[in-house]
Amino acid sequence: RGYCVRHPHVRLRKKKMLGGWQILITNCPECCMAEMNRLKRLGKKKKKKNDKLTKSMPANSMQAMAEEQEQYPGSSRSQSRRRNDNFADDVKSVRSSRSKSS
Repeated sequence: RGYCVRHPHVRLRKKKMLGGWQILITNCPECCMAEMNRLKRLGKKKKKKNDKLTKSMPANSMQAMAEEQEQYPGSSRSQSRRRNDNFADDVKSVRSSRSKSS
């Protein structure tokens, strides 16, 4: 009670005299370090996987991807966003024409 579940030597809380718990540390520092190391390893694995994918792709498809990114800066969803913006403009124009005719 009051200690980390995974690291019993780390005290997180202590009992108050009148009841309840006083928080000494909100998170176990050893658990935080372990989580940071795990995320680092995950990131390195992901990076290696992405490097393998780009190496295995033919040069012409990589060039096409680069050209597409130059053509549509930002995210790959920029084209769909433009469609949504155009749709919103159309809706606004329809609403304004309806209010004028009323």
